[in-house]
Amino acid sequence: MDEELKKSILRTGTSIVGIVCKDGIVMASDRQTTAGNIAVNKKTKKIVKINDYLIFAGTGMASDIEMIKKLVAAELKLKELKSKERPTVKEGASLIGMIAYSHIRQPAMIPFIAGTLFFNSGIF
Repeated sequence: MDEELKKSILRTGTSIVGIVCKDGIVMASDRQTTAGNIAVNKKTKKIVKINDYLIFAGTGMASDIEMIKKLVAAELKLKELKSKERPTVKEGASLIGMIAYSHIRQPAMIPFIAGTLFFNSGIF
């Protein structure tokens, strides 16, 4: 490959992946946090446990990911306390979609930028 082309290729960014299998799920991510083209942290935990049965993975703007994790965990806990039933993965995913959509529709200086995966950790 041409040396100039090699230098121009962006080599930063982050990734998450989730695979649903017959007997369970597999989630994986890198651990890198970037700011533009600079890796600022190489030990970031991108896959987190929301509660005893739901797991979440996020990539994108770190502040947006943190906000989503906290909001989803709190809202699902409130729903569980009010209804005395465990919220489903579909309800959690709908909540994430609603949060993302509401931030898209509200004018802001900084748009909501995040990619998410949300799974039931109890399907094994």
